[in-house]
Amino acid sequence: MQSYGFFVEIEVRPPESDILRVEGLVHVSSLKDDWYEYRSRQQTLVGRKNRNQYRLGDRVEVQVKSVDYYRQQIDLVAVGGGSQAFDDDE
Repeated sequence: MQSYGFFVEIEVRPPESDILRVEGLVHVSSLKDDWYEYRSRQQTLVGRKNRNQYRLGDRVEVQVKSVDYYRQQIDLVAVGGGSQAFDDDE
């Protein structure tokens, strides 16, 4: 969890092979449903209006936005998941 976004670990299950674990970045600019604030103490990104939050351990549904083979980077977009922040989370 960082101020610029969060990393997601994806399990890829190729046929007839071991499970591969791949990491990708969900950049905060791709979270279009709200303006997200980073809270370093709680290690969370919290939406100002909708109170949706992303924190360590949350399950998040993602789509692959782009892959840079040479830089070995995967950019992701969150399409679901996260959790709801409450006033006592502040």
